[in-house]
Amino acid sequence: MNFSLQLNHSCRRAALLLMLVALGLCTAAAQASIESLYDNYVSSSGAARIEAQKKLVKLLADEQYIDPDYVNNQKQQEAVMCYGMAEYYSEANDYNKTKAMAQKALQLLNKHNNSITSDIYGMLGIAEHRKGNFAASIKNLEEAYRIDLAIKDNERLSSDLNNLAGVYLASNDPQSAKYYILKGIDVERHIGRSDKLAIRLGMASEIFMKLHDSEQALKYAQEAYRLDQSGGRPGKAAVRLVQMAAVYMEAHDYAQAKQALKQALPQLEKDKNFNSLSIAYAQMGDIALYHGNNAQAAQYYNQSLAMCRTTGNRYIEDRAERGLWKALRESDPTAALSHLERHSELADSMYRDELAQQLSNFQAKYKTAELELKNNEMKHRSKVALVIFILVVLLLVTGIGAMSFALKQKSKAHTMIKKIEEMRTNFFTNITHEFRTPLTVILGATSRLQRGELAAGETPASLYEMITRQGRSLLTLINQLLDISKVKSSIGHPDWRRGNIVTFTRMLVATHQEWAKAKHIDIQFASKENDIEMDFVPDYVRKVINNLLSNSIKYTPNHGSIYVTLARSGTDLRVRVADTGRGIDPEELPHIFDAFYQGANNTEHVGTGVGLALVKQIVTSMHGEIEVSSQLGQGTVFTILQSLRQAGHKNMQPLDTTAPLPAEPAHPLLEESDIVLPQGLANADDNSRTAPLVLIVEDDRDVAYYIGAQLQQRYSLRYASDGNEGLVLAQELMPDLVITDLMMHGCDGFELCQKMHESEALNHIPIIILTAKTADEDRIRGISAGADYYMTKPFNSEELAVRVDHLIEQRRLLRKKYSQAMIQDKASDVQLSKYDRDFINKLADLVHAQMPKGNVDVETIASRLCMSTKQLRSKVMTITGQNPNAYILQLRMNKARRLLASTQAPIGDIAMQCGFDDSAYFSRVFKQLFKTTPSQYRKSQ
Repeated sequence: MNFSLQLNHSCRRAALLLMLVALGLCTAAAQASIESLYDNYVSSSGAARIEAQKKLVKLLADEQYIDPDYVNNQKQQEAVMCYGMAEYYSEANDYNKTKAMAQKALQLLNKHNNSITSDIYGMLGIAEHRKGNFAASIKNLEEAYRIDLAIKDNERLSSDLNNLAGVYLASNDPQSAKYYILKGIDVERHIGRSDKLAIRLGMASEIFMKLHDSEQALKYAQEAYRLDQSGGRPGKAAVRLVQMAAVYMEAHDYAQAKQALKQALPQLEKDKNFNSLSIAYAQMGDIALYHGNNAQAAQYYNQSLAMCRTTGNRYIEDRAERGLWKALRESDPTAALSHLERHSELADSMYRDELAQQLSNFQAKYKTAELELKNNEMKHRSKVALVIFILVVLLLVTGIGAMSFALKQKSKAHTMIKKIEEMRTNFFTNITHEFRTPLTVILGATSRLQRGELAAGETPASLYEMITRQGRSLLTLINQLLDISKVKSSIGHPDWRRGNIVTFTRMLVATHQEWAKAKHIDIQFASKENDIEMDFVPDYVRKVINNLLSNSIKYTPNHGSIYVTLARSGTDLRVRVADTGRGIDPEELPHIFDAFYQGANNTEHVGTGVGLALVKQIVTSMHGEIEVSSQLGQGTVFTILQSLRQAGHKNMQPLDTTAPLPAEPAHPLLEESDIVLPQGLANADDNSRTAPLVLIVEDDRDVAYYIGAQLQQRYSLRYASDGNEGLVLAQELMPDLVITDLMMHGCDGFELCQKMHESEALNHIPIIILTAKTADEDRIRGISAGADYYMTKPFNSEELAVRVDHLIEQRRLLRKKYSQAMIQDKASDVQLSKYDRDFINKLADLVHAQMPKGNVDVETIASRLCMSTKQLRSKVMTITGQNPNAYILQLRMNKARRLLASTQAPIGDIAMQCGFDDSAYFSRVFKQLFKTTPSQYRKSQ
């Protein structure tokens, strides 16, 4: 019987290989003709090009790449050809060319809402799906769905819903997939196509399997099977049997699963359904392995691998490789190791793909008409309820108004005092941060120059330049604060002059030309009149124009434009400064003139938030008005309206336009984006590092440079410019320590600490906070958020280095101590932090729960802990000093030692309890680890 079975498998495999060769020969001629005609079309012109186009369209229709009805569409013949070529490349799995041809077809069609446009969007969605771009896939499939809704094509709507469900299922969002597939099933039941309904039901079975609802999954698979069986579609019915087998195996009903697969395999082989065959053979291998028939399991897994190398299904290939490792590890350890290595490669590859999928996955924008109707009904009810609520509130307010008026008056003064105190506190907090940050760099760089300690690639000139840059930043801030004070003060006497404002403004604009030219920005000045006499304060006008132009240049990308225009408006002068920059978020517009306000999206350029506040103060002091309008991605316009004549200022001196302008830098010394980190301080490839990794999260590049210079000799360094980027890098790199600033845009240092503290994957990483905030409540808040040290700026560089060394050395000693205790089965005696102890206990409980099932590999454990394998490896190594495989094996062996010492159970039973299905293999591992066999250990106890 064994010889017959092996012969049957060998013949079957040979037949399948012959099928593959035959299939390739049948399609090769058609492919060559299509590609030859397309090359002829591209290289020809005129009548020859049109003739080649007609022949190509006809061949594409004959080979069923396009609907024959499209061939007669003369007006859109080129678009039809591009669509057909896109289908051809899609069949050839060349999705880049598919995308290019489909987009060209859409341009030729000009986005008409018709069936061919819908088909092209659907094909683009499938192509993006195959490339792993799930966001783009969903966008295109939704566009196809929208068109089909408009043209009321239920058959295409059903296909759109099925495709959307498939993309959401692949992107690990089964709940969204469930919504779309159930809608697709409803549409298909209405249409009455049993073959398409069976496909939708099969998809539903896979989705409910993902949702761990085996009952519903089996129900849909069985219904799909009955439809395909009664409809005379034996090939499709065989696919349904494979889906049913998956559900049976999930419920551990291997007998039913094996029966379904044996019924399906002959038909799948006949139909050359290689993808379903690869799944079915892998399932048969799993069943054989479960029953201990390793030789038969290896045969099935090898057959599955042969199919996978044809279809390119990495998930089933990974499953087969893992199965072969288990099946061969006793009979052929060398081959088993080879399959284990391939399994690891595939697992890592799929993990990276799944991570990219999660990052690109997002919810669909469009909802069905039914949901929109329900939404409108809910809005209507909400409006009615709101009206009733408002009436009730008005009655209550009227009744208690008199009583509350006195209390409000009493608390009003208290509220104002509290608000003023809060504004004062915020002012000093922000201004302290702006002073301490450059002082940290200046004092640190000066100290290093005195000691002669220079980092790799660093020169005294670069440190002098950095000190000068930070010093001028301080001077500019102080001057602006003094300007605000002068403008507010009633003591100052502005120097009012009368003169030609056009000439004066043109000179101011000219001083910015060099800076703008360096950034390839075009500044244009225009005025309808060359001579506009006006009363103004020259110093005030200079500060206003300088600040507005500096902002425009700062936030306008290279090759942009800035326009300064002057014009009379009755008795006023209208000044407009417009740019083509990034624009301002509508939510930020009301606050941009507030002192120290910095927009949430302003992550590239960091300023003090004083400049525009000064502009507002100056314009108001001259009895003028300033307005701002902006659109994201298009630009910003500042408009100032100022009276040409100032009442109460008589006998003004004329303006001397020949005198040089006051010496004030019109722009910063150097943009932060122009600062280049020296060699050794740039972000390097993490794979090449051997030293402990320190992640520096700091929005000031000079400060980041200064911190990195202290640590680069002993540690690998990575940099992040804000908390959000720092959190992403921490999750990706799993650093040994994080140093973070406190006051940053977006996610600040407190929030970063809190998020890392709450993350089970990251809460073991030590954190040092560097900040200008010195209040006790800030220090307590930082430590409560998870920081290990809290250092104020300007900080001592030696203290920082010592604290970094201490934290990392502390972790190293703890790992060593825990590793030694683990070998002696006394790990519970080692004092760990609450979070480390909770994680270790959770990990140990999970491993012990998985032992009887035999499924204690790292991938399974990481998945149950909701971690990636890299995160689990880093966290276990950091705490225990062992990699996850070694730690899990130690847990299993320690349990075995306890059972051997405390019970008289057979060694085979103890092996099973510890996750070993082979007692001989268990004994070998036990002896290798403890230098004695299980039976000898039991006697010694």
